[in-house]
Amino acid sequence: MNCFELQKIKSEEEWTIINDLNERNNFYDFETCTGMDKVKYSLLYESYKKGQKYYSFNGTDKRPEFYTNYFVMLNNKIIGYVYVTDKQEDYLWVSLLLIDKDYQRQGYGKKVMMLCEMMARELGKRTIMVDLDISIDAYKKKKNDLFKWYASQGYNYLKVAFGQLFLEKIL
Repeated sequence: MNCFELQKIKSEEEWTIINDLNERNNFYDFETCTGMDKVKYSLLYESYKKGQKYYSFNGTDKRPEFYTNYFVMLNNKIIGYVYVTDKQEDYLWVSLLLIDKDYQRQGYGKKVMMLCEMMARELGKRTIMVDLDISIDAYKKKKNDLFKWYASQGYNYLKVAFGQLFLEKIL
């Protein structure tokens, strides 16, 4: 039997694992997002990685108490991550979910979302919300595929704001 769980990310030092997963899966990696070579623009690349880490641990509004980041674990091996935000509203927000390409299309993303939905219910939330970045041309096809995947999980269009497509599921 596989042991599947979410494990809270505890320190910024663990961020290198997130960067490695992002680069391995072309997910929010420097070259895809900026169109620049990371070797040729190494100083910008290092700044980009630091900015990604800062955002992920402090959030856009700089209140880290709202942001909880988890590794997705399968038999004690990291196969992805998910960021969950609880700003004391009536919804729980899942802002990023990545499953490593070797583990995709095996139901693990669905399991993560089921755990997030269970977490939301336990917190007394009425809805769960996800967002997809629609502002980067390189990701439009991938995001359309994700939109369809979330729709198949019961998520519906909510709004577009700040370059993000927001979806929600009523619990």
